[in-house]
Amino acid sequence: MHKSLFFRLFRRPLLLLAITLWLGSCQSAPADQAMATQVLLHINSEPALQSSQIRVQVIGGVVYLYGLVDTEREMFAVEAAARTTPGVIHVVNATSVHSSIF
Repeated sequence: MHKSLFFRLFRRPLLLLAITLWLGSCQSAPADQAMATQVLLHINSEPALQSSQIRVQVIGGVVYLYGLVDTEREMFAVEAAARTTPGVIHVVNATSVHSSIF
């Protein structure tokens, strides 16, 4: 692959990774853990999402969501709840709908 084509295709993901790693070094693990707790509280405060099985990891203000939800609507609602948590820089939604994994 030509060098300039490589950088055009992967510039944005590489930039996001670099920012995440840089911010991760700026913030401490306790701050990330506190933000993960806030994101979970925010998700669980939504009545429609209380039955979802969501795990949250935060690295430098970037929220990673994992787990299972019942519908696509819940998947988007989980992401929206995470995005509206103060301090969140970016959300990576890796949740799945129950029926889509079988």
